[in-house]
Amino acid sequence: MFLPQTNREMSDVEVFRNFLEDVKKHAKLARVITGFDAESLTAGGLLFKVLRSMELDVEVLPDYITPGIEVGVKSLGLNIPHTECDECLVFQTSNVNQVALVKHNYVVRYDSLIPGIIGLLSEFTSINKEMKAVAASAIHSKYLPRIRELRPNEREREFIDKLCSEGLLEVTDVPTLPHSTTPIHASVAGIDFYVPLSTVRESLSETLSIIANTYRVQQEKLRLKTYLIRFSWFVRDLTTLAYFIIWLLDVKGFEGYLPSIVNMSYLRSHYLEFVGGIKDMKACLDPVISEGVGALKTNKYLAVKGDPAKLSATVMGKVLWGFNVIDPLKTPVVLEHGGRHYVPLAHFTQNVRRRLTGRYVVQGGYLVTPNASDVL
Repeated sequence: MFLPQTNREMSDVEVFRNFLEDVKKHAKLARVITGFDAESLTAGGLLFKVLRSMELDVEVLPDYITPGIEVGVKSLGLNIPHTECDECLVFQTSNVNQVALVKHNYVVRYDSLIPGIIGLLSEFTSINKEMKAVAASAIHSKYLPRIRELRPNEREREFIDKLCSEGLLEVTDVPTLPHSTTPIHASVAGIDFYVPLSTVRESLSETLSIIANTYRVQQEKLRLKTYLIRFSWFVRDLTTLAYFIIWLLDVKGFEGYLPSIVNMSYLRSHYLEFVGGIKDMKACLDPVISEGVGALKTNKYLAVKGDPAKLSATVMGKVLWGFNVIDPLKTPVVLEHGGRHYVPLAHFTQNVRRRLTGRYVVQGGYLVTPNASDVL
């Protein structure tokens, strides 16, 4: 039986070490089951890499797939209920840091999953700088758009600050934008706002002034704290990387996201698609931002016409939130394409996601349905 009960409190390191020993002795496979969000999947990819480096056989499944019961398989969960598996180890995001034995399962709770998992795995192996940057972007992705001033918790701030002290990140207050070689290019390709072409002028400062006046935003809020990546890589800053991984989860889904974390050459390749699609996304959103939601809005969602193989509805929702058009938590964005609606899987809870994926087709990270009203 995995991890016999003891009266002594155990640390996350001890619990994980016992799990590894149990896998080596009794299991043919370590199975990682992860929640369908950027933070959980990033942690899942990191765990996969570390377990494989220990020469263990590993597979990773998203939470909407129900695994069969197999002999010789030991499961490890990331942000899934502890009732999902038996004699397993589950890591969960919580408001406390705690190791608990619940029936036959150990549950490790962190007040922030990514810093907790990286701190744990650092006891067993070194984590490279690229992986740390992606991990930081997974945290950052929860607090976008920056103009909404959503605040990371203390553990998350400490993690980001540590990366700064290690020389991997540095902080600046100027707007950092992808491939911003000139002010005019920068204002067109802006990351937090994806600036509508109608507001663009030759001068970046004039463009920012027009945006501030048009959308009733204080101009100083357009120059927000930005974390620059200090080593040479394919992406320049944490905000861009965070929007990119949100896009990746929608457009490529589990089958694209996880391999990109495991092998970052895929990440670079997908990034080129993301940057190439910014123009298409702007073309879809400019009318909505300029004219308001209007007839596109229903009581439950906002349908925007666009190709789900190129565009992220979740990124669109964050952009529109920045422009005060919608609150995506109340009115999610769905894509309308080919007579069907594409709803991001990440919008649903695990139980709903599992139920719906049993009834509808999944494309990338989207649930494909004739009408979004049937599922929202």
